[in-house]
Amino acid sequence: MRPTSKWLVAVPVCAGLVGLALFCPILTGCGPRKSERGDGTASPAPPTPPTYGEKGPAGGPTGGRGPAGERPPRSGEEPKSAKPPEAGPPKEGEAATGFDSAQVCDEPPGGVTRPAPAGSRFPVVVVGANGDSYRKVTVFYATDREGTGPDRARTYASRQREDTEEDIKQGRGVEYGIVEVAIPWQRHRPGDLDEPGTLALHPDDPTKYTTVLAAQRRDPETFAALVAGDPMLKSGGDLLVFVHGYNVSFDAAARRTAQILYDLSVAGAPVSAAMYDWSSHGEYRDYVADTHAVDGSAPRLAAFLRMLAQQTTASRIHIIAHSMGSQVAGKALAILGQTGGMPTKRRTFSTLVLAAPDITTKLFAEEVYPSVMRLTDRRAIYASSKDWALKASKQVADERILGLGGGKVRIFTGIDTIDCSCLCGFFELGHSYFADKAQVLDDISDFVFGRKPIADRALHEVPCEAGKYWSFCP
Repeated sequence: MRPTSKWLVAVPVCAGLVGLALFCPILTGCGPRKSERGDGTASPAPPTPPTYGEKGPAGGPTGGRGPAGERPPRSGEEPKSAKPPEAGPPKEGEAATGFDSAQVCDEPPGGVTRPAPAGSRFPVVVVGANGDSYRKVTVFYATDREGTGPDRARTYASRQREDTEEDIKQGRGVEYGIVEVAIPWQRHRPGDLDEPGTLALHPDDPTKYTTVLAAQRRDPETFAALVAGDPMLKSGGDLLVFVHGYNVSFDAAARRTAQILYDLSVAGAPVSAAMYDWSSHGEYRDYVADTHAVDGSAPRLAAFLRMLAQQTTASRIHIIAHSMGSQVAGKALAILGQTGGMPTKRRTFSTLVLAAPDITTKLFAEEVYPSVMRLTDRRAIYASSKDWALKASKQVADERILGLGGGKVRIFTGIDTIDCSCLCGFFELGHSYFADKAQVLDDISDFVFGRKPIADRALHEVPCEAGKYWSFCP
């Protein structure tokens, strides 16, 4: 296809994606609920999930399962065993129980931080006299964006830091810190990002919407000490590293990472989370600019992964990369593989999940695959033939994209490929199913924490010419 004809196809496709992103919530009802649209009607709050993660048959934590490794009941299902519901927000003067005080962050303006009830690791913040509250989730971060503002209230622009080629090559020019995110736990459902609709009266209300509270920069030494001293990691928990995709701002990356961490933790997974926030421009029209940012971010992510491998006390480190973040993560692993950059303390990462990866199969096969096989213990690709974002990417690249599923999915030896096409509706963009579809998030959790082999999960084997892949539907 000639370059001119490629753009003649890609421009209207991208314009259509913008339209889908704007109007999908209205057409499908997958957007904010009525009470979030400012019409004064209150939708019923979801039932508070029971506490899971009891000891399994072998004496270890079931990590998100009930007795005998059962998954938590989804919305509308009856739990298979009676569990006491999670306690509500603590009332004034109530005693603190079951909470490590080191997890309580600074009291936010207009709110009172209370210790979390027993069975939860995230503190509750009560806002106002009516008892509305949110849970505060803390995520480690590293970013190569240009930052501004004081250390305790840092903001990050869409542009990448201006560093020399040598600094970039050596992985320098990265800011580290922690970001606090509010999860509206009383209405939150697994997979829901709880974003405000266009008609929301109070889009910054943390008791209704997932909201970034504050990003706090730390110097590299302090940050390394925070990671090494994290209570969950010191007690044998795992560390999840999330790498976001194209068209994502710092705040959007923080909200998604916190949502994933919260959903996994409420289900019983013993995990803390870090995000690598590469300098996506955060705009639909800047796809090409984002592809150029990948090359400057990959060496820095490689340095961040190396530091985590050396400093963290986590039992295992897992990497989840979404969309164009798969290019950043893939190239970072290729750098670590080529330079022998992994520390002696930890030679490999436990799992790698490429969710809707926006990377050509050619680039992955030639530059990324060898290092992925050498530096990770287990790997999985989640793909969909109904991913409109990747269809547009295919028109631009004029090559097969790894994250496009269906009958022509590319199979790689040693990597599980899971097709999610049947879960994506016609009016959906179909690109964020890895985190907003409960079935996919459940399966990723099963894979990452090694609860079940793939043949025993809720998947169907699909034979194909290159071997086999797996699907959520027969």
